[in-house]
Formats: sequence, structure tokens, C-alpha cells
Amino acid sequence: MLDSAETPGGCWAHFSNIAAPGYRELNAGQRVRLEWESPGQDRYDFRAIRVVPRQ
Repeated sequence: MLDSAETPGGCWAHFSNIAAPGYRELNAGQRVRLEWESPGQDRYDFRAIRVVPRQ
């Protein structure tokens, strides 16, 4: 689950939406750029369509 001011209650994300080479994973507290839509997914109001890890 990803959290942002634009996605109250959290944003569901699948690892395949992480824009990174090789093994894709995120660490707790890691900053990302988030692109999302709001059709809902697994009890979340928002679903990530692209997640870009920040350094």
C-alpha cells in the first residue's frame, strides 16, 4: 500500500507497476513518484498505474 495526500486511505500497487530495472521492490518509507487512477482495487479507492522510485 502506498500513501499520499492525493490518495487518502492508501493506494493499492502491484510490483509490476514499479518503473525500475531488474528486481522491483520498495522499502517502507521510500519516496516515490506516483501515478494513479480511482477505479478501486481490493478495498482501496485508488490503484497505482506507475510507481517511480526516487533516490
